[in-house]
Amino acid sequence: MKNLQKLCVLVLIVGLVLGLVGCPDPDKGGGKEKDDIFKENASGKLLIDNLGAQDLVLFYDSVRSANLLGGLPANADKFKIKLPDSNKMYVIYAVKYSDYKGKSSAEIVNLKVLDSALAYSDPINETSCRIGDPKSGGEGEFKFQNQTGYFIEVGNGSPNIEDRFFIMRPYAEDTIFVMPKSDGYKLCFTLYLPMKKNGKILGVQRRFIDDLGDIYNPGKGKVENVLISNAFVNEAVPTYREGYLRIINNSGRGYRVRNGSDIINSTLERSAISNGEEMVWELLGDSALPGKPYQQFKLEAAQASNNLTISEFHIQNGYKYTLTLNSNSTYTMSPGTPLDPEAEEIVW
Repeated sequence: MKNLQKLCVLVLIVGLVLGLVGCPDPDKGGGKEKDDIFKENASGKLLIDNLGAQDLVLFYDSVRSANLLGGLPANADKFKIKLPDSNKMYVIYAVKYSDYKGKSSAEIVNLKVLDSALAYSDPINETSCRIGDPKSGGEGEFKFQNQTGYFIEVGNGSPNIEDRFFIMRPYAEDTIFVMPKSDGYKLCFTLYLPMKKNGKILGVQRRFIDDLGDIYNPGKGKVENVLISNAFVNEAVPTYREGYLRIINNSGRGYRVRNGSDIINSTLERSAISNGEEMVWELLGDSALPGKPYQQFKLEAAQASNNLTISEFHIQNGYKYTLTLNSNSTYTMSPGTPLDPEAEEIVW
């Protein structure tokens, strides 16, 4: 009788332990508890905002278990994620946590992609991106084949950021699921080219290409295939709808960049520039000379007494400028140089 009681107690203890810790399945790529993959990475330099009200799981460059970044809670603000390498551009893909949970590694590659975003991995400083657009996701399916060496953003009806629904990697085949639309999708494309100097990425230039002219109607059970070839890129004439301002900081201190009361981010999604750095900002200008006036542009230091106010300057769309900060609290602004839409990239 005593042996039977001991056995019952032992079974009860084992049952309680298993109930608390669960039974791990090594083949389940999504078998971890939610709290495990939804922990912020303290050493992460990428701050991600979740624009939607559902939990997401993020992957870099392709949706497979080896490229898992982690979970992103609904409505998260500046959630810390660590990218695998520094000084590189990545495309981040978002899938529903409810779709991911419990899936094996073999099943993960077939998960529906709801949204994607372009992110830069800085070795020292924090950068940011936004993902989880609530307009994305649905029963309509696009299959994109990118045969070019560009990161390409796809917009619906316009290349404006609010109409973006997908970003794809160079030389990639990607699938995105979208909401079916009664009037279909009129695709517009933006080419993203990392700007480099001495091997370091200073910024990202955007070259806008207007719509292809065709209407696509992806719906439930219907797939729209879109091929983007080098011929398409070469035949199209891109336009520059903003101007580019490179800031070289030789001042001896770091600054946060503002226009009036608004903090403005560089094309690498950073608002601060450290001493010895140079980065590129994209600023809206006017098409006609002398360009749009910037009268409240200033650089904010850690101490207000070291703030630097930049006198009025002008930005013309399709032009590049260089602002150099000197060690004696002075600065120089170069005259604008027109960008060649036929050139492969902006050279500084």
